[in-house]
Amino acid sequence: MLLSSLKIFSVWRIESKKNREDSEEYLEIKSNKRIYRVLPSEIKFIEGMGNYLTTYLVNRKPLIVYMSLKEMKSILPEKFVRIHKSFIINKNLIDSYNNESVEIDDRIIPIGKSFNGQEL
Repeated sequence: MLLSSLKIFSVWRIESKKNREDSEEYLEIKSNKRIYRVLPSEIKFIEGMGNYLTTYLVNRKPLIVYMSLKEMKSILPEKFVRIHKSFIINKNLIDSYNNESVEIDDRIIPIGKSFNGQEL
């Protein structure tokens, strides 16, 4: 009885994970004359450089995109926060933070003076 309950629970966890992945919408990001399908949960942070963005992803190489930070922020879900004039971060992937900076994957990202850290 216990073994069958554990088996059912493990199958339920696998199916639950699949359903969560299916419910999240892909973003289509154009980079290097290709369109990449990216789940928002795969985006660690985005760094702006003029009219170009570098999108840092989990387990993938960064994508360079011709778009403004304002445009990118408008298509991202609410879990993304602009913390600096040049950075948007994924709140779910923060390792640590203080009043001056945020750490994501051993990268220290500054918090701008005009952006409050209370959204974190």
